[in-house]
Amino acid sequence: MKKKPTILLIEDNRDDQRFVKLALEYLEIDANLEVVDDARHGMRYLMNEGEYEHAETPDLIIMDINMPRVSGIEMLDLMHVDERIGLIPVIMLTTSDASEDVNACYAKGCNAFVTKPFGHKELLDKLNKLCAFWLDAAELPTVSRPHAKAMA
Repeated sequence: MKKKPTILLIEDNRDDQRFVKLALEYLEIDANLEVVDDARHGMRYLMNEGEYEHAETPDLIIMDINMPRVSGIEMLDLMHVDERIGLIPVIMLTTSDASEDVNACYAKGCNAFVTKPFGHKELLDKLNKLCAFWLDAAELPTVSRPHAKAMA
């Protein structure tokens, strides 16, 4: 039996966190959703540090670009410090549609760049398509977890 996939959402906006959670429930996406508020906690999660010592390895990361202290673009660099976590597919889900952000994210290894639409129906549709592709159609890498420190 195939294991239930885990999605790690790295998003500082509480409303967006709640919407993604509700959207996955509404769409009946059979996945575990783990949520952290910023990139620093995201790296701690990925490195199994502190309160995330026993956290499940995510199969997919959905991340915002604009976060306090460490941006999503900077987080992409940090993830590639360890080649194991650098294998995890990353979807940037952001309000930005700036070509510099799109190019920077792809250059740093993100797998998809999705601009958040203004309407809930459109965002629901995009999340449904993303999950259908990444969790149903795509073959995801098998990732063993690192135990080194990447950030203070």
